[in-house]
Amino acid sequence: MADLGYTTLILALVFAVYSAIASAVSVRNKSPELAASARNGIIAVFIFFTLALEIMLYALITNDFDIKLVALHSSEDMPFIYKLTALYSDKAGSLMFWGWLISVFAVVLTFQKRRAFNGIMRYATGILSIILVFFLVLVTIGLDVFEESPTSVMSGLGQTYQHTAMLIHPLLLFLGFAGFAIVFAFALGSLLSGHNSNDWTGAIRRWALFSWCTLGIANLVGAWWAWDVGNWGGYWAWDPVENAGLMPWLLATALVHSIAIQHKRGYLKPWTILLAVFTFVFTLLSPFITHGGLEESPLHGFNNSPVPPYVLSFIIIILAGSAGAIAWRRQYLVNEAKPQSLISREGAFLFTNLILVLIVLFVFFGTIIPGLAEDLANREVAIERDFFDRTAGPTLLVLVFLMGICPLLGWRKSSSALFRHNAIFPFLASSIATMVILISGIGNWYALAALVCGFPLFTILQEWFRGTRTRHRTKGENHLLAFLLLIWRNRPRYGGFIVHIGIILITIGVIGSSLYPDDFMVNVMWAGGSVLLLGAIIAFWPERQRKVSTPRLA
Repeated sequence: MADLGYTTLILALVFAVYSAIASAVSVRNKSPELAASARNGIIAVFIFFTLALEIMLYALITNDFDIKLVALHSSEDMPFIYKLTALYSDKAGSLMFWGWLISVFAVVLTFQKRRAFNGIMRYATGILSIILVFFLVLVTIGLDVFEESPTSVMSGLGQTYQHTAMLIHPLLLFLGFAGFAIVFAFALGSLLSGHNSNDWTGAIRRWALFSWCTLGIANLVGAWWAWDVGNWGGYWAWDPVENAGLMPWLLATALVHSIAIQHKRGYLKPWTILLAVFTFVFTLLSPFITHGGLEESPLHGFNNSPVPPYVLSFIIIILAGSAGAIAWRRQYLVNEAKPQSLISREGAFLFTNLILVLIVLFVFFGTIIPGLAEDLANREVAIERDFFDRTAGPTLLVLVFLMGICPLLGWRKSSSALFRHNAIFPFLASSIATMVILISGIGNWYALAALVCGFPLFTILQEWFRGTRTRHRTKGENHLLAFLLLIWRNRPRYGGFIVHIGIILITIGVIGSSLYPDDFMVNVMWAGGSVLLLGAIIAFWPERQRKVSTPRLA
């Protein structure tokens, strides 16, 4: 069985290499036949990858302990569901599952966009084929996922964390990571093809939202596991592996905003491309860290893995190739619409991106410096959680406060009088909440957090109130129906507001739980995650295309 599984992976690798070559030649020769053949190659990769995965799952179910993965991570008395999830408890199995998800998404994208974005898809197919080649090399050459067990095992060792969160966390994590491979390939394909229109951002927006949402929920579920089981000092201890999941999510948050603003206003084109590249690159940092590049903890990482050099080499290839593409098509990025003033909603989006990137830099350097110091200078450097709390923490509060300012600004240019008028209610309401907290003696720091978090919360409530009142007056709907239809008829905008409320609740829960060791504040954080998921679903839900009637000529 091990030989059959390994053979199917080798066949998938052969077809991935063929698809990459066929895509490159089809672009050079402008051959639609070769482009179609490259797409068929992607389908073949998916088929053989799926066969290999099915063989491994069958081995886990039937207790085939001749395969090392099964012997180490499964056992005869293990519950059925944990036998299946033992796949991603292994260093090679987790990469196999991640690569297989990319093959699934690549086939979906191929059928979804092959006609409307034929030019982009020729490049995107080649890029996805190269990514699949990388993952298939990892699980066949770097790590043999079907490696036979060196010793005879009768019942299996069953070294798998059996917790509900660990059934969900890796699945959502790899779904998010795989989705960002699709976003990266399509974004870079649009750049390489010289696609001048901004319509491609609308085509990839739902992929970005889906990936952002699944990765965000994955981080929250991982935090739940840490809170319920782990002994690292709470739900979040700035562990290198936790940071490996947080950094691409923060970059993806900026990416989702950039896609929205480019699609709506034709602004932030360079940001969209750069963020698509670096979000994907930072997803690749996860296996680099967990497989021993920075983290040697057996609780959170895979020890003695040969993967880090492969991953680092691929990251360098991705960065070099992306830099070459940007240099080649730089004129496409320069030609974009710009606002009349940075004191505008476009400017607020730009500042949001800058703050998110700044937070990622804080977390990135705090994560890699200890490992670099040990490897390069042969000295031990410890960066405690205080560093992250004092750098990333306040910057996150600035980001939350900025969430309240953005809706108060106008497009292109905003007048100070309009901003003052819109900001009166949110400022007064959040100030009153702050004074109540100060008078009650809860704590000065928590009062500051209430001021910062209250401002965007009351801004959102104000926007909802105004929109509901307008619908009530103009359409005669009762207030509840007007409120519900307000959200449903403009799902991207008001779904985004709900997402922001979720982030505000998470922020309040994080700050409150650090001040007061009470499960109530942790429950506030989980409630925020649920609200965030609801908002993402609303924003993600497809909008019905409205038919535009054309007047008939007499």
